[in-house]
Amino acid sequence: MLNPMYISVAVFAPLRQTLDYACDNTNAEPGCRVLVNLGRRKCIGLIIEANTQPSFDPKKIKPIIALIDERPILSSALLELCRFASDYYQHPLGETFAAALPNALRGEQHPDQPYYWQRTAQALPKKLSVKQQESLSLIENTICDSSTLLAKGIGSRTLKALEISGLIERRIYEDLPKIPAQIQRLSFNQEQLAAFEAAKSSLDKFAIHLVEGVTGSGKTEIYIQLCHEVLLKNQQVLIIVPEISLTPQLLERFEARFGANLCTSFHSQLNDQERLTAWEKAKHGIARIIIGTRSAIFCELKSLGLIIIDEEHDASLKQQDHLKYSARDLACVRAKQESLPLLLGSATPSFETLHNALQGRYAHHRLTRRATAVTMPRWQLIDMRRERPESGLSKPLIDAIKTALSKEEQVLIFLNRRGFSPVLLCLSCGYSATCQHCSTRLIYHQRENKLRCHHCDAIYRPETQCPSCHAALTPTGFGTERVESALSDLFPDTEIVRIDRDTTRNKHALEQKLLPAYAGRSQILLGTQMLAKGHHFPKVNLVALLNIDSSLYSMDFRALERLGQLITQVAGRAGRESDESQVYLQTLNPDNDYLRFLLKEGYHSFAKRLLKERKLAQLPPYQSLCLIKAQHKSQAQCLDFLGECKQRLSNTVESFGPTPAPIEKKAGLFRGQLLLQSPSRQALHHAIKQLINTLPQKISASIKWTIDVDPQDFS
Repeated sequence: MLNPMYISVAVFAPLRQTLDYACDNTNAEPGCRVLVNLGRRKCIGLIIEANTQPSFDPKKIKPIIALIDERPILSSALLELCRFASDYYQHPLGETFAAALPNALRGEQHPDQPYYWQRTAQALPKKLSVKQQESLSLIENTICDSSTLLAKGIGSRTLKALEISGLIERRIYEDLPKIPAQIQRLSFNQEQLAAFEAAKSSLDKFAIHLVEGVTGSGKTEIYIQLCHEVLLKNQQVLIIVPEISLTPQLLERFEARFGANLCTSFHSQLNDQERLTAWEKAKHGIARIIIGTRSAIFCELKSLGLIIIDEEHDASLKQQDHLKYSARDLACVRAKQESLPLLLGSATPSFETLHNALQGRYAHHRLTRRATAVTMPRWQLIDMRRERPESGLSKPLIDAIKTALSKEEQVLIFLNRRGFSPVLLCLSCGYSATCQHCSTRLIYHQRENKLRCHHCDAIYRPETQCPSCHAALTPTGFGTERVESALSDLFPDTEIVRIDRDTTRNKHALEQKLLPAYAGRSQILLGTQMLAKGHHFPKVNLVALLNIDSSLYSMDFRALERLGQLITQVAGRAGRESDESQVYLQTLNPDNDYLRFLLKEGYHSFAKRLLKERKLAQLPPYQSLCLIKAQHKSQAQCLDFLGECKQRLSNTVESFGPTPAPIEKKAGLFRGQLLLQSPSRQALHHAIKQLINTLPQKISASIKWTIDVDPQDFS
């Protein structure tokens, strides 16, 4: 190799340092992928620096095997964001880059030029399936690509069949889709207008706005009209939502205003090729509005002008495995790096966000009334100590459901526990069925007659007799499946839709269940967190919350915050278009001071009260936390490793533990944790880096361990 240049590569492997390679291809630039030798195996990596000075003898530097990309697939802005994420979340740089790329680009695949489908001149055959007819109708009337059609329930098999038949063909975008000069604009009230004007005035510069609006206050309309202002500047908008379940309805609203060809979705239910197509549309500026879940924060956009985080309080915005990043916090960083505004929207802001707003770091806009001017729902607190519930349903609630159904209204029932019952119990000796691989009880699923572990997904055949005393085993407690069965017995002629992970495993199952709910055909909606936020069900005037008491006495310091958010969000599904709405809350603790304060004063006052308590207790957002987690087949080795970590920590941070995790064993591995705390974020990060650098490779390689900065999950 004559006169090679040297490049610094972050390989897609758990290495905390970059590696030097020789390259004679002048097209090698930062952001390009390369294929390299790593020990005895080949590995993909990303160039982060070219024309570098080698860190050791150039004669010992290996050449790359191949340059995969002729042009960078990640811009300098995305490279900078990934560098920050790697440094802040203490994660290997190469793995951070891999996490930022669609799965299809983590190998040697080359990105495709985005295309759309066009109808050919070929005559229609006599026989076409319903899906094929629907596809042709959409393709003939608008510019549609595969992701747009997928959102309408049309998959790749249908399109491939039509392509093979010669009825449709792929066309490359020659011109970018046109921006509508005008869109339908709903009128604002004074609070909406003030928030809109303030955010509009900050376009083209860095600013963070918190839009704290009660449920139904018209936050989405503010998003839509701001998006139009950004699009008129020939820029793009990135909208991030916490749950996939929120994507279809939001996408539909934006497509109705801007057209389907300007919008695309980006989330994990898309297959690898569909995600790559959406990513490429965003990168080339074809998609102007990108709506996605947390991973969308790493989308490459040609001309980003605005980021919106809807339901910014939601814990789902924090990744819980591998690169443990917060999409909301990275959005703050990306907005600052690229000098553009960020909008954080929620009826129940996280305490961290609310604290920043109250301190004046974020612009704070409160929307205190609903956009349709309807009143907020009335609360009904049901004392379950006096009830004999029928599979979790009290008599007052059953009567209220009957009344709502007689008025042809919808009812929403929230229960954050799936399955038939949470425990199969022996009432004679107290035995309960537990998972062999986890320190948790098994959940009974009656329809399939199986016991499932909701932590490791192990499946067991249920026993009929107690293995200890041979008495009968009884399903005790209730989950969504049991409540659904009870509702079916009580209301046999009523259409009931249950939405939880068990009923929405198949692709498009969630959208198929939500469509009749949005249309008002499903009269009783029963579900878990999937129904808790963001949805607009026009006929729901009765909401019920079952079994929320455990959060009142949880060991997690965020439990009350999340309970307040959950109750407020679920209650917000009621009465979006009616003054006559009610929320029934069943509880064994009707006199709980926090609960009564929340229902009387509302979430904002509730949050401010708890923030004062957090300050006294020196908890976030007044302190920074880091959780070191370890897993091993031996509990002793797990805790010994964490003890070694604790000894190597500097005295600039406090440490608590090591202790077994609340779920002590999961998937056959014992789990322990060590909590670090400091009022100085800088001191905390310095201590973590010092620990990583001083921990001997022999010790760290003997056990599976992770670092979780700003942890949200302590289980």
